[in-house]
Amino acid sequence: ILDSFEDALIRDGERAATMEAVAASAEVSKGGLLYHFPSKEALVEGLGERLRGLAERDRGIMAAAPDGAARYYVRTSVFEN
Repeated sequence: ILDSFEDALIRDGERAATMEAVAASAEVSKGGLLYHFPSKEALVEGLGERLRGLAERDRGIMAAAPDGAARYYVRTSVFEN
């Protein structure tokens, strides 16, 4: 569901990333979506939590990189998909 929400935001923008569009893209019923995320604000919070977790994980890897944080950042900062 969060993947579908993120994709809709990137592809179509915030206004087009409706609950209906996210449910359809995620191939779940709107009721199924609402069970996990009762509002668009809950989707935003869920995506924010996911992104904070990914950033924290990346920060830890970057801090431990044997060739230093700057080289790690440059080496891994490649746009994908």
